[in-house]
Amino acid sequence: MKFILAYGDSLVYGKMPGTPKRYERSKNFIGILEHELGNNYRIVDEGLRARTLSGENSFFQNRNGLTQFGPILGSHLPLDLVCIFLGVNDCNKKDTKNNNTIFDSLHDYKNQIVAWCKDLSVDEIPKLMIISPSFIRAEQLATDSTMSDIFGHDSEERSKNLKTIYKDFCDKENCIFFDASTCCITANGEGVHLDEENNALLGKALAEKIKSIF
Repeated sequence: MKFILAYGDSLVYGKMPGTPKRYERSKNFIGILEHELGNNYRIVDEGLRARTLSGENSFFQNRNGLTQFGPILGSHLPLDLVCIFLGVNDCNKKDTKNNNTIFDSLHDYKNQIVAWCKDLSVDEIPKLMIISPSFIRAEQLATDSTMSDIFGHDSEERSKNLKTIYKDFCDKENCIFFDASTCCITANGEGVHLDEENNALLGKALAEKIKSIF
């Protein structure tokens, strides 16, 4: 049995586009991923709406993913794979992170995994996968007043830049990279979250990637 932690934001949570409602697990990519992988895998989904890769979210309280990560990780160890699926909320209007800050945050996640495994006497350190999110779509963002209040005209380009930073980190640190934009796009009429079709596409593509690892 392989145990996988999916640590992320509203995409992992399963937020529906244009509404605060949440998909049933079977329609979110997490449930589809687990179904595609079969009985020899268990997915622990830890998704919090508006969670950032690091630093506090100026629009929502208590969303610093880096400070929350250690205790959440420790509560689920031992694990075979940790998937970090964050970054969208670090592209909001008020966030000022640069490439180096984002790169260093990924280092901090990796270091926390090692430290918590040592602290809890877990012999085998889980593999680390960094997932770059599908791009924010500015032309769709403009049609949703809630999303356009949070994300700005440059959010699309900043979300595209995450792919470059994440891949560079994974290449240098021998981690696993997965680019969600190769298999799915954000929803029409909102531009940030995934509709049912694209949740399914992501879940199936991610399952193939994980099967190739194990």
